Amino acid sequence: MTHYSLLLEHAPQTQWTDRKFILEMTCGAVGGGLFLAGAVTGSGWACLVGLLVAGAAKGLLLLKDLGRPERFLKVMLRPFSSWLSFGGWSLLFFSGFGFLHTVPLLAGAGTGSGWALAVKALAMVFAVVIITYDGLLLAASRAVSAWSSGLLAPLFAASALASGSALVMPAGGAERVMVTFSLLAAEAVLLFCHLAVLKGGATGARVSLGILLAGEQRTMFLGGAIGGGLLLPLLILAFPVLAGSSAPGLVLFLAALLIVGGAFALRDSLIKAGVTTPVL
Repeated sequence: MTHYSLLLEHAPQTQWTDRKFILEMTCGAVGGGLFLAGAVTGSGWACLVGLLVAGAAKGLLLLKDLGRPERFLKVMLRPFSSWLSFGGWSLLFFSGFGFLHTVPLLAGAGTGSGWALAVKALAMVFAVVIITYDGLLLAASRAVSAWSSGLLAPLFAASALASGSALVMPAGGAERVMVTFSLLAAEAVLLFCHLAVLKGGATGARVSLGILLAGEQRTMFLGGAIGGGLLLPLLILAFPVLAGSSAPGLVLFLAALLIVGGAFALRDSLIKAGVTTPVL
């Protein structure tokens, strides 16, 4: 059976290909990762920007994607009845606890009290839910075998954490560079393992792998997600990591932009390469 005939039998999925949906996913990932980085480093501004990107921007894009506000209310009135409901409530809790943590942090108030630590912990827990949610959502779509890998949620989480760490990296020293490099390396390993799973998986997964490496998504995947989003930033950060030092702010800012762009390219290519298994 030829590769061409396989593509004919496995139709590209069209439910998730809208760029608004992929941008929504990226906002949740980058914003959630930035909030976590801000919470760990004690940066109120990083928490605020992460909260706005993951909470406000993702929420507005979600509302626009649903089309009518009443549809959102209907989903929210049935808590945890679906993945959409789970995601909506998780975003709401993240926004609420994130706000309660960020405002005192920006005001310079102490965060050592039991109440403040509890709020911070809850905000971080829901931030972790936000950055893993999209991988879990796609994995639940059984019709697309390329998404069924249990590595998709950890891969998306690593991408989000690397993006968040990269965005606070220019304001820090050698330690933040090392953390970002390590997270980026972990993302690369998870992506390699995910591709290996696709290669040894069902026919639909192998078709998706072909689309990523030699088909319509090869430029976005190989050039954007791997080349620009992983290999080039790893090369840029390798020199300061080996030297045990930081790097000029402009260089770190460039690496951060590449990593964030790679987060979008990763999601865009993996989603658009998904094919549905034909019903026999």
